Amino acid sequence: MGNRISLGATSPYNIDLDIMAVTDKESGSKVADLGQQPIFNIAGTDFYVEIYSQSLIEVGDPRNFLPIRDMVDTGDHYEFPYHSGYKGWPTQLDDPRESIDVKVPYLIVLDPEGIARKHNISVEELKGKKDIEFLNPNYEGFLSRISGELPTIDIAGDEYFVDLENKLLRLKTGEGQKLAFKDMQRGCPLSDAFSYRFAYDPENRKLVALESASHKDAVMVNLPTEVKLDPVGLARQLGYSDEHYIRDYPIEKKLLAEIRMIKKAPLSESISDSVKKKQQRKKGHGL
Repeated sequence: MGNRISLGATSPYNIDLDIMAVTDKESGSKVADLGQQPIFNIAGTDFYVEIYSQSLIEVGDPRNFLPIRDMVDTGDHYEFPYHSGYKGWPTQLDDPRESIDVKVPYLIVLDPEGIARKHNISVEELKGKKDIEFLNPNYEGFLSRISGELPTIDIAGDEYFVDLENKLLRLKTGEGQKLAFKDMQRGCPLSDAFSYRFAYDPENRKLVALESASHKDAVMVNLPTEVKLDPVGLARQLGYSDEHYIRDYPIEKKLLAEIRMIKKAPLSESISDSVKKKQQRKKGHGL
């Protein structure tokens, strides 16, 4: 297990040092042999240019890798601060003078043959393109989003527009139904479990108060985190470029809310039990 290096929580790939290859995290199958990739040198250290995992992997020590997603995309190349001692990012306690600013060309420039082979196109078709156009699984969705089309999410069979700017969901059929975020339970910002939670009545397409969640027709809904709901909208709110989150969080082709049935515990019986206990306590105190 120690010879299988994970390339990160969001990456679907590992480095298997036993066979010196990049492998698929889920199936374990080999994706590419280390050593067949082009090499990019940073301050005297050689790194493999690995397009599948989108990382630079040190030739002399494959345990050391530099994820492209952690670098800043400037629009025509990547940049990041490099500490030659760590052969990677410096820590916050390091003297900035010990690091250098490194510019890394796009993967499409570093390994055009590999990108072209992966996507079954010619190298000529890569001219004038950016990494995001080939390394993002739904670039068409991104183009639609930046042209003004809001993402949608399916909630118990109903399709809603995600409107982060106005903090609400709008029914796509245009019947006027709106679900305001302010009426939902907010998720923990330090957790990616969900961004908002609410009880929903699919028949009437409206929120149900959580304290009334025993409503016979209601279901509990968990919305994905905001960066998954609308990575472009969130980037704009925070003052970033439209592409800021797209490498890690592409626009979903089919966004689904998590739906859970509400336990139909007999609320009346629970209330009845509570009343009985209160009455018993009163009798015990001679009241």
